[in-house]
Amino acid sequence: VTGVQTCALPIFPDEPVLQTTSLSRSLKRARLASCVSSPDDMRFRALSLVKIMVDIDRSQTRLAAQAGVGVNGPLPVWQSLRDAFPNKATATLYKRTNSLWGLFAWVRQKPGFSGLDLTEGALYEYLTHLKERKRGATSGEAVLQSVRFFHSILGFRSFEPSTDISARVIGVARQMYVTKPMLKQARALFVPELKALEDVVVDETQPHLVVIAGYLLFCVMGVCRFSDLLYSKGLSVSRFNNTVLVEAGTSVHKTAHTKERKTMLLPIMALGHVFRKDKSWGEIGRASCRERV
Repeated sequence: VTGVQTCALPIFPDEPVLQTTSLSRSLKRARLASCVSSPDDMRFRALSLVKIMVDIDRSQTRLAAQAGVGVNGPLPVWQSLRDAFPNKATATLYKRTNSLWGLFAWVRQKPGFSGLDLTEGALYEYLTHLKERKRGATSGEAVLQSVRFFHSILGFRSFEPSTDISARVIGVARQMYVTKPMLKQARALFVPELKALEDVVVDETQPHLVVIAGYLLFCVMGVCRFSDLLYSKGLSVSRFNNTVLVEAGTSVHKTAHTKERKTMLLPIMALGHVFRKDKSWGEIGRASCRERV
C-alpha cells in the first residue's frame, strides 16, 4: 500500500470514441470532478487512517495509552483523535497522513514490525527507496515533516525525531528536494481577459455564467485566493456616486492559525467597476447571486 485511493473514475463505454482535444479535456474534467471531496470528508478519511495506524499497536503511541483501558479492553481512540487535531487545517492533516501512511506500510512489511515502531534505519531505507524510485522531489521532506507532525500529537514511544532523524536521513531528503524544478511566477492577466470577465457579468443572460465570472472577477479585484472567497460571509455591495464597493469577510484563510484568527473575519474588498462605467459588475453579480439563493 503506497497511498490512499480517494476517488473512483467513471466507466466509459467500450466502443471506440474519437477523442479530439476538446473531448479529451472534457473526459479529464469529468474524472477530476469525481475526485472532489468536501473538507469534512477529507478530515474523516485522514483521521480514519490515523486510527488504523494507532490501533494496530497501541503500545507505540502515548495518545493510545492516554485513551485508557476499560473493563472490556482498550477504550476507543476515535474521540481522542478528534480532540487532538481540532486546530490543524484539514488540508495539512490530509497531506501529513498520506505521507505517514506510506512510511507505515513500508515499515509494517518488515518482519517483527507493526508500523509505527519507527527506527532510524527503517526511515533511511524508506527515503532511499523513494529516491531510487524517483518519487516526487518533495516526498522525502514530506515524510520527515509528517513524522515530526504526528510525534508532536501522538507521541511515538520508540522514536524521537529530534535525535533519531540522523544526518544521513536529512541528507537523502535534501538530495531529493534539490531536484525540484525552479518555481516560475505565473503570468499576469491581460487587459482583454479582465474585460471579457466583466462583459460576461454585465451582458451575459445565463445566470450561472454571471455567477462564475463574478466570482473570478471578485478574486482578481479583491486580490485573494480562490478558497478565501469560497468560505466568505456577509457579501455586500455599496455605492457612493460613481464608486461601487464590493465587500465580504472570511475566517477560513491561510493565515488563520490561532484561535483568535479563526474567530476574526479577514476583510475582502474590491471595486465594483473594472473598465465599464455604464454598469457595475458588482451590483449585477450580487443581484444574480440573490436570484440563485
